[in-house]
Amino acid sequence: AAAERDRAIAALREKERRAASIATLHAGGHATRFSHDTAQAEHATARGNLRAAEASLALTERDLRNASLHAPFAGRVATREAEPMADLRPGQAVLALDGSGPAEVVL
Repeated sequence: AAAERDRAIAALREKERRAASIATLHAGGHATRFSHDTAQAEHATARGNLRAAEASLALTERDLRNASLHAPFAGRVATREAEPMADLRPGQAVLALDGSGPAEVVL
């Protein structure tokens, strides 16, 4: 997601430069109105693509923050009850832990 955002930033910069160049040429009568409008539309599309990439990155970062489980005691994973990246229901077991001493885990 970060790489997609970086690509969108690079594309936007390129479209900004192109739109500015075409605008200068158009103002001097050296570029058509069509090429000017096309460059402006490409620039607007690149801005939209960047916003979409930033939103995707934000969702990915949120998912990563919500994907961590921490055991409150030392032990080991005995069994995995859910597959990675699976959608879970409330109360669904994720892991079975083996450890020494009494422990209660509420997730």
